[in-house]
Amino acid sequence: MINQSVKKIIFTIIGSLFICVANAATGHYYLHGITEVGSEMRLYPDGNYQAILVYGATDIESSGTWQQKDNIIKLQPNEQQQSIFKDLKLILQQDKLYPQDSPLSEGYYQSE
Repeated sequence: MINQSVKKIIFTIIGSLFICVANAATGHYYLHGITEVGSEMRLYPDGNYQAILVYGATDIESSGTWQQKDNIIKLQPNEQQQSIFKDLKLILQQDKLYPQDSPLSEGYYQSE
């Protein structure tokens, strides 16, 4: 029979593995493939995100929450204003996030 401390260790390890798999998209991403546009995004394990996009003299900052279902990640900014990040859907493929139905769809975010 397995004692209680061994059970706790096993459940902790299994829980940690589940969190790692569930948060596979977490990380720091940089936009590639769009000239004259700079952007980076951080997806945190707690379901929050921060992002910035710079184009010429325009800086757009955004923060809010993100959710992942299968390989689709959806951003929901905290701000009430319209933002390029509002309802942004990203397709996760390996270490890249591909924006869908967005002006950013020409490029992709890659973790570095």
